[in-house]
Amino acid sequence: MSATIRGSTNHRPGAPDSSEPFTFMGCPLPIEDLSLRARNGDLPAPVKGSFPADGTPTVFDRALTAAARGLSRRRSRHVLVTGPKGVGKTTLVRELARQSALGRWPSLATRRFLLIECGNVPPEESRATLAAVLRFFIGQEDQDFVLCFDGIGALLRSAGGVTNNAL
Repeated sequence: MSATIRGSTNHRPGAPDSSEPFTFMGCPLPIEDLSLRARNGDLPAPVKGSFPADGTPTVFDRALTAAARGLSRRRSRHVLVTGPKGVGKTTLVRELARQSALGRWPSLATRRFLLIECGNVPPEESRATLAAVLRFFIGQEDQDFVLCFDGIGALLRSAGGVTNNAL
């Protein structure tokens, strides 16, 4: 199986042209290039609930800023967003990609946010799928990816209750 991802037109100087599509061979996971969608105006802003009248940031805005700061660090640029189903984790990631592409955080403006849907991987395929994802992205150091795994728990389990933590 393979998935084609169309690249974004905004990339780091010296990096290969990421406006060309590339193929993610050997992995059946759907991948969505959030940065490209945002730059093309195809990633709408989320519908927000009631805004504070005094202009103070909402919990969503504070979480968005915290995630952007975490991804902007020089080292340990890892952010883990957790919570029960339906609280807005994926919405947060989509909005982070959208605002980054629009230049709200200059340090993230050229980063390429990829949303990788992992939730439908059966336990017996999780180890091979996780290994394929890691192999592909390890060879892409010249790109400036932000990998957003939606439902990554499905890749961390394998048949018989054993975990894939060793990968």
